[in-house]
Amino acid sequence: MSPIVAFHARHQLPLFLGFAAAAALCTIFAQDAPSYLCVVIPCMLPLFLWLRAGAVGMPVLPLLSILFFIYYAVPIIRHEVVAYDSEDLLAAAATVGAFLIAASLASWAFYFRLPPRSLDRGRIFVSDRRLVRLAFIGLWGGIAYHLATISGGLAWIENFNGLVRALVVTLALCACYLIGYARASRLLAGPRWLSYLGSLLALIILAWCNLFLVGGLMYSAAALLGYAVTSKRIPWVAVAMTFAVLAVLHAGKFETRDKYWSRETSGLKDPSIAQVPEMMSDWVSNGLDALLSGNTRDSGDILERASLLQMVLLVQRETPDFVPFLSGETYRLLPRMLVPRFLEEDKTISQAGLNLLSITYGLQRQEDTGNTTIGWGLVAEGYANFGLWGVIGIGAVLGAICGALTRFSAGSSANSLPMFLTIAATLALMDVEADFSYLMVTLGQTVVATLLLIGPLTLLRDRRHAKSGGYALRDASVGSGAE
Repeated sequence: MSPIVAFHARHQLPLFLGFAAAAALCTIFAQDAPSYLCVVIPCMLPLFLWLRAGAVGMPVLPLLSILFFIYYAVPIIRHEVVAYDSEDLLAAAATVGAFLIAASLASWAFYFRLPPRSLDRGRIFVSDRRLVRLAFIGLWGGIAYHLATISGGLAWIENFNGLVRALVVTLALCACYLIGYARASRLLAGPRWLSYLGSLLALIILAWCNLFLVGGLMYSAAALLGYAVTSKRIPWVAVAMTFAVLAVLHAGKFETRDKYWSRETSGLKDPSIAQVPEMMSDWVSNGLDALLSGNTRDSGDILERASLLQMVLLVQRETPDFVPFLSGETYRLLPRMLVPRFLEEDKTISQAGLNLLSITYGLQRQEDTGNTTIGWGLVAEGYANFGLWGVIGIGAVLGAICGALTRFSAGSSANSLPMFLTIAATLALMDVEADFSYLMVTLGQTVVATLLLIGPLTLLRDRRHAKSGGYALRDASVGSGAE
């Protein structure tokens, strides 16, 4: 049975029906029920197909479909698109549904004859205790990187900064995954667990020092996925606490940015190390004040910001009557983006596709793109390039990637190279606001960095266990909490 889910087949139908009932219940709150159903039913399809295939391997597309529900269905529940009539809303919702159906069917093709579980398939042949020590090194490597970034200590590497960042951040993400794995396996408890937890929280806080939430969110997600993969259950309390913290920080981020990014007040765009405690305290205070007073008009709440349905509505309204199809122009940026910056100093920036869409549809001027990037997502980008067929095509490509990752992780233990690669790739694909080229660049960097950092460990064997001829690499004194 897969390490990600170990429930019996009789539990699969109730699980799916529970999700379906909760989603259907929200129909009564929807601005337009048919439009909502056009999104939410295809959102359920990836989970249904994965469960039908035996719930084997990492459910990459089902995880992404949760985000698609948040970004495309929740705006209809919250009545955030009242400026559009039912006909326009239904057309946009059907387009999103077509994308999800194409992705689901493409991923389904990879679910047939999934490989059985093998104890040594891609397994990292070092003891779990040594892996946990490596996780501590990864955490502090990430902490050191963020401290150096805040202090300006990485200016000397210039064109190599992207490469260094990809390696260090990937190592830190793998370390966060290992922390979740070790906690679920009962390898971390008592004071030792508190020391690792403190290091994890320090890493997350330092990642938030640029006043963007995504970095710390990815570290949190990696740790939660590590726990869920190993324990085969969702840590609902930790998920709720993470969401609560994000809600507070989101509510206070604009006021905090105004203070710490203002040259008139601090003289710096990024806070210094000495400012970090004060800045985080101000950030939490601003967020709590905004939530308690209801004064979140400027930033909105976190669910309001997580919305891409408006971009699909905009593209369908403007294209092709006012704005011609781009005919693949954003996709043609990918080859130059893949060239490392140390080989081509003036290479195309990773946000070039998003900036092109924003300029083309009149949301930004060229001079504004250096400070702000607007998220569009794959659905709006696909329609802007080739209409509905572009949406279906790019949906199939994403589904094939997700299906391949699910198949690659099937049968692998939580402590294996396939699982590490799949977790890292899944986190990269969770950036649903990105365009296709940016997503592929990030995915490629993440996979290469994971192979460089984790791959060599699969060639190592713990000498004591190798001599005994066994593969039970967990120390005998440690309980098998993941079994």
